[in-house]
Amino acid sequence: MPRHRGGDHTWSNLVTACAGCNLRKGGRTLPEAHMALLRPVLEPHASAGYLFAGHLPENQAWLPFLEGW
Repeated sequence: MPRHRGGDHTWSNLVTACAGCNLRKGGRTLPEAHMALLRPVLEPHASAGYLFAGHLPENQAWLPFLEGW
């Protein structure tokens, strides 16, 4: 469900698309746009940046250890 129509901002409701496909789909659902996903949707792995981003402002010393993870 497109976000502007009440869809959630979660990994299960969002996919990456090239600019052309994103423009073609617009604010419609995939069936409404007569489009289909090329691959099944999989939950992404959590990165160190995602897991610890909220703590970095007060813990900048962590940054060198997290960048390569």
